[in-house]
Amino acid sequence: WASVLYLVHFDLYALWYIEDAAISFAFARNAALGEGLVAFPGGEPVEGFSNPSWTLSLALFQFFGLTPFASAKLLGGVCGILTLPIATLWTRALQERPSPFAGLAPILLAVSPQFVAWNASGLENCYFSLFLGAGALCLIYQIGRPERFPVSGLLWALLAITRPEGLAYALIGLGVGGSWLIHKNGIA
Repeated sequence: WASVLYLVHFDLYALWYIEDAAISFAFARNAALGEGLVAFPGGEPVEGFSNPSWTLSLALFQFFGLTPFASAKLLGGVCGILTLPIATLWTRALQERPSPFAGLAPILLAVSPQFVAWNASGLENCYFSLFLGAGALCLIYQIGRPERFPVSGLLWALLAITRPEGLAYALIGLGVGGSWLIHKNGIA
């Protein structure tokens, strides 16, 4: 149900973009057209965007014929839906005993104007939410079962290159994981 609620809510923002998305769209388009990471064709390469994972994803879609306007909406919808079950799994993983309220987390996200509107904005917020949520969830699972493949490191890296403050969140996540390993192995 949460996915259906999310999509209905997301559709309300189908024609809305925040103007800052045009920066990523221009760099992505020009990269896909072979002009390089420039703001306009023939322009000088400058550091004009702060969301490499998002801009390069949009460029990849543009390379295959989907405009950044369309791919941003597609990614916002898909990433938002993928974040919903992560919220449920987070809730379950952090509870001491099962609760019927675990299913409330994705519903609350699906009806949250902030979550949905920013996923639909054309910016990298959908990646940020997905990578942060998935990275933290994988870390929780790895702490519980250390033999699991440490995929949280990849998710923290993706978060770090999604937005400038992503690095701070990634370092916190890696610090929590490192602290747990030190504690578990008795290293002081």
